[in-house]
Amino acid sequence: MAVELPKAAIERIFRQGIGERRLSQEAKDVIYEFVPKMARYAADSSKAILDASGKKTLMEEHLKALTQVLMVDGAEEYDGELFGRATVRRILKEAGVERASADAVDLYNKLICRITEELGERAAEYADEDDRKTVQREDVERAITCIMPRADEFL
Repeated sequence: MAVELPKAAIERIFRQGIGERRLSQEAKDVIYEFVPKMARYAADSSKAILDASGKKTLMEEHLKALTQVLMVDGAEEYDGELFGRATVRRILKEAGVERASADAVDLYNKLICRITEELGERAAEYADEDDRKTVQREDVERAITCIMPRADEFL
């Protein structure tokens, strides 16, 4: 059974990016679908980086390489809400990462949270461009294609 990120936590982290704006149900549905897929993609990428290194334990430097590959700024400095550490460990384990340092787990958590928050920030910008207070589905979809490589895999 696949590990799931709690929808309430996904929404809270996304809302850090949109501030006081409203969020349509259709937009919520997109983020509830996208964020877990993105987290699995990041976990799979972490496993690939680990395998290429020849090491057995995922370390913080492996995740730093991943933040560069995904072009995510501010993951290390992220200080917002986080997902539960046990849930994050299970996602990594599901991707085949048997051992991970605590620092690596924390940075992976910050990475997926920062991407989620950035998704909210971009979606809010698109809503602002259209003079709307409510973030809509199309705003989130545009934000996804903006921040993620090969975003069509996630939509």
